[in-house]
Amino acid sequence: MARGTDEVLVESAVTHHKRLRQAFLLGRVDRRRDIDDGVRSALVSLVLGAVACAGCVGFSFVAHAIATNNATSPTAGAGATQSQSPDESPDESPTGGG
Repeated sequence: MARGTDEVLVESAVTHHKRLRQAFLLGRVDRRRDIDDGVRSALVSLVLGAVACAGCVGFSFVAHAIATNNATSPTAGAGATQSQSPDESPDESPTGGG
């Protein structure tokens, strides 16, 4: 019986020592929960903000690329629709019939 009581006391002391060490390092339990909830909320907000920012940057990039492409298309399209090569004049025939 005395041996069982000693084991209970030692286990109780070890548990108490462990709880004291955790309280010293991490603070009170109620404050730890508040801090953990606040940190979790802050991290979620940070991630959502980063995703929203990346979406805005991506949209801006695509809109700028489309606008740039539309701005340069009419001038490039007009030159590409000509059937004559730059070397030929309208009076010369490709067969060189002369």
